[in-house]
Amino acid sequence: MLRHKVIALYKELLHLGREYPAGPSFFRARLHAAFAANAHLRDEAEIHRAIQKAEYVKREIEAL
Repeated sequence: MLRHKVIALYKELLHLGREYPAGPSFFRARLHAAFAANAHLRDEAEIHRAIQKAEYVKREIEAL
């Protein structure tokens, strides 16, 4: 279930990144690196914290 939530969040952020001021290719590379850096997480509490952080970033991007 968490896997689906993470994938959906990644897709939402990728969609929002199309209008990022530095360009979509810059945003996509940074997004991929950020998610890849957390790929090793297995503890549900840590995954929830990473999801909350990503949702915060999503709100900040929407505010741009």
